Amino acid sequence: MKYILLVIVLFITGCVTTQELTDARCGPVPTMSQAEWGVNYFVQNIGLKDPSSAQVRNIQIGQKHGKVNIHGNIYGWLVTFELNAKNSYGAYVGYKRKEIIMMDGGTRVWYNQYQP
Repeated sequence: MKYILLVIVLFITGCVTTQELTDARCGPVPTMSQAEWGVNYFVQNIGLKDPSSAQVRNIQIGQKHGKVNIHGNIYGWLVTFELNAKNSYGAYVGYKRKEIIMMDGGTRVWYNQYQP
């Protein structure tokens, strides 16, 4: 009986491909308003000197993305954008490309706070 149960479990788990599992974990594509919310969340929480003066442009929702870090696997949709922020002297440093991952249908955001 134990062997039959083991075979059934192995059969069921073998029916799901890695791509299907990634699709399920990524969830639906976030809307542009969800992506904008995620970018705003990033700007407010990344530790900028003056987050209210940050300038954002070229927000794009990319493809499904998986990332491995010390907390485990992170699956979601890659959102890229360009950010221009002020330095300690009050001068803008120029636009730099940034990335976030929108998870759970656009309701959670993951970002690397040590992005250059």
